[in-house]
Amino acid sequence: MSWLSKWWRGGGREVVRDGLLQAADERLKKEIVKKLRLLLATLDKLDISGVRGKLTEIIEYVEAQ
Repeated sequence: MSWLSKWWRGGGREVVRDGLLQAADERLKKEIVKKLRLLLATLDKLDISGVRGKLTEIIEYVEAQ
């Protein structure tokens, strides 16, 4: 049995899973923060229809995750 196979069976599977979950979580946080910053910029301009649209986009994006 190769070292890779031993590592995979001895807990490597969990290491890979946890790493992927953490990366996905960080990506999601970055996307949400990006959208919230855009929303703040829209609020600065007092564009109410734009705010409603961006809030709707954020809600749909988070629900899809």
